[in-house]
Amino acid sequence: MKKHISGRLIRLFSILLVTMTIIIGLLFSVIFSKQTEDLHVEEMTHRGQVIQETLTDYFTTDTSSTRQRSAGNHNGMMGYGAYLNFINQIAGDSIWVVDQEQNTLLNGHHNSTTANTTMPKTAEKLIKEVYRTKQGAIEKEGSLLQLNAVTNVLPILVNGEVAGAIVMYSEVAAIHQNQANGYLILMISLVIALLVSILVSVRLAKGFTAPIKAMEVYTNALIAEEYPAALAINTEDELNELADRLSILSERLERAEKARRNKEQSEKEFLSQISHELRTPVMVMKSSLEALTDGLVDSPEEQRNYHEHLLKEADYLERLVNDLLELSRLQSVGFSLTMEKVDPLIVIEDAVRSYRLNFAEKQQEFVFHNQLTSPVYIKGDQGRLTQLLKNLLENAYKYSERKATIELFLAVTADQLHIQLRNPNNHSAALDQKELFQAFHRGDATTKEDGTGLGLAICQQIVQRHSGTIAFKEDSQKRVVVDIYFPIKQ
Repeated sequence: MKKHISGRLIRLFSILLVTMTIIIGLLFSVIFSKQTEDLHVEEMTHRGQVIQETLTDYFTTDTSSTRQRSAGNHNGMMGYGAYLNFINQIAGDSIWVVDQEQNTLLNGHHNSTTANTTMPKTAEKLIKEVYRTKQGAIEKEGSLLQLNAVTNVLPILVNGEVAGAIVMYSEVAAIHQNQANGYLILMISLVIALLVSILVSVRLAKGFTAPIKAMEVYTNALIAEEYPAALAINTEDELNELADRLSILSERLERAEKARRNKEQSEKEFLSQISHELRTPVMVMKSSLEALTDGLVDSPEEQRNYHEHLLKEADYLERLVNDLLELSRLQSVGFSLTMEKVDPLIVIEDAVRSYRLNFAEKQQEFVFHNQLTSPVYIKGDQGRLTQLLKNLLENAYKYSERKATIELFLAVTADQLHIQLRNPNNHSAALDQKELFQAFHRGDATTKEDGTGLGLAICQQIVQRHSGTIAFKEDSQKRVVVDIYFPIKQ
């Protein structure tokens, strides 16, 4: 079963909130109970001190009454008994005034429903300690987390001697009731806070996972080879950055898909063009051979013409196959050139030497303008660079009229070697950069010049392999201008 991030976040938030609620409840219970009990003991001690001061004054100013009280006559202290009874009623404490033998000198239970209340057993030990140390003593009864009763014994000092002991005993049942009410209020508050927090966590979890859900839908579209518009997520965090990267990935995938389709289409067109280019000479050669084989050509002159024609077609096929192999090697990623330090003047000299006779045959003038002021070198494959210039010079020779002027310029422009070839443009075909460098493109279809149509495609591959650029244009004098730029080796 598919699990959603929002569900996991809600569960984790809920577990965290419940855990925090339990911890807060336990800590509050312990702290609240301890604080309440400490306040009760503090109040009880304060009341004991007030009673201690009051009875000390009485024992000090009326010693005869003290002796009478020791003999069992308590009439003189009835007013103090009523006072203790009042303290007992408003505070809920049981109070006795006893001597060292634990005989009751005075208690706060006269005319009270608790008149038969006896002192706790813990008071005996505390009374002895008070008479021995002349200081108050207190003892608490109860468990680790709950106080059940408190016994507090304070001395009545007269002239530095203990004249009696005040015994205060308090059962803290009322405190427990107050604590239970506090716990109930706390529990209700925690439950309400927990429910509100869970609702808020649900809203936050859904808001947090909404961008992730949007990215999931976006990636599913990419998997389905659909390329939607840029993903808009305005969270200003890592999710926003991830969305931007997904948008960039979508753009690149779309471009790659278009390039793949264009490549497939180009390959189909290329194969179709190769088939056409190969079929024509093969059919010519086949028909000529059939004519010779069947004896349809009798005269030696006609037979020689057929043989020359067959040789010409064979030469064309050889050139076509060689150019195809050359273009295939240059387009192959695994094919590497022999890169070395190359002097462009040597490359130009080698290329021009191969076409001097051709230029002379058509009475064409070739002019070389060397604008370099110092030696310049480039990093490249000298053989391929010579092939590049040969192909360009061959096109200039074939497509220029007789007695035309072909110019070649060599210069340095912005830290790049600039080679420029100019020749008259005697054809009206537009210089479309995309079509010029396509395989089997032969410029103006009205021309009858021989060629495979692979020369400029090979030129473009050679230039790109040398990290350079090549472009065609037509100047104001209707001349074809070829501009080539190569980075200069420092």
